[in-house]
Amino acid sequence: LAQGLLTGRYGPSRRPPGPRADSPLFAPEAWPAVARVLAVTREIAEEHRATQAQVAINWLRAQPGVLPIVGVKNGAQAREALGARGGAGRGNLPPPRRSRWRGTQSAPAKKTPAPPPFSK
Repeated sequence: LAQGLLTGRYGPSRRPPGPRADSPLFAPEAWPAVARVLAVTREIAEEHRATQAQVAINWLRAQPGVLPIVGVKNGAQAREALGARGGAGRGNLPPPRRSRWRGTQSAPAKKTPAPPPFSK
């Protein structure tokens, strides 16, 4: 989830350890945009008794053509990721509403055509 960024674990005053700290995702100039996204995920998570990671996974699952592959380091992270499905005891995450996310992206994503699977 963006190298841990979308989990809400890291922020301007708490940078990740190791090589992730050098990622453009954690650059000081990225924080205004990141803060807007994290504010939305935090708000939704609080409303639905979920975690910010679950909200981010749920949003990704709702995007056409996207299959999030979540890496986990332990059982707690695996249970949290599975909780993004919603249901009893796992938070109550509805399908994402696009209106909540408007204004959180700095620029629209560009779609680039996939390269051909084989070239001669």
